[in-house]
Amino acid sequence: PAVLFPGNAEQLTEAADALLLPSVISGRNAEMLIGAHVRAAKQIQALDIEVIPMGYILVNGGKESSVSKVSGTQPIPQENIEEIVQTAIAGELLGKQVIYLEAGSGAIVPVQQEVIKAVRQAVRVPLLVGGGIKTKAMAEQAWLSGADIVVIGNGLE
Repeated sequence: PAVLFPGNAEQLTEAADALLLPSVISGRNAEMLIGAHVRAAKQIQALDIEVIPMGYILVNGGKESSVSKVSGTQPIPQENIEEIVQTAIAGELLGKQVIYLEAGSGAIVPVQQEVIKAVRQAVRVPLLVGGGIKTKAMAEQAWLSGADIVVIGNGLE
């Protein structure tokens, strides 16, 4: 199946089978929590494809990410595992069907094993992990730590 992970409403298409609908739950920017979703709601509904609500948690990857720039949100320091875990639990309680731990494209430091393990133990929904994963070994490490899906965008590039 083709699953969209759009950056904005212009990237929507009915050719997909499903849509990951991200809310940046680690930030406190209302636009990224719900604002963009409200404006795109009728367009998404008209696609008549499966919509998968996703809790997007931006963690510090060692450099400013494009997500941080675009969303105006600050990443959670990876040392603050408890805040990351509580954010993931809150996302699940709010009905998010997927949690995405993201260190940012091209991150210097990927999401650490301790963070992945702690979140995996805390939530029942699928866990995506990405940002800074450049090698097969790094992808395997994320998967062995509890990621259900490992995003390797820059690694493919």
